[in-house]
Amino acid sequence: MEPVVLYAASTCPECERATRILASLGIPFTKRLVDVDPEAQADALMLNIVRVPAVAVGDTVIRVPVDRLAQALRA
Repeated sequence: MEPVVLYAASTCPECERATRILASLGIPFTKRLVDVDPEAQADALMLNIVRVPAVAVGDTVIRVPVDRLAQALRA
């Protein structure tokens, strides 16, 4: 599988849910906080991510509600 990156914000409850879902699926991922890391914010914008949480698998961004994240990652 290509690298998985979770773009999140430090005070975002849905981002924490996404973190727990990825961890429970055993998917290795990197969490990047766009509200505290300017480089993460710039990278997110390059992928047209303007709302968090968002998951990027390689160059593909998965834009689904958190409750459908597990299903989308299995597809």
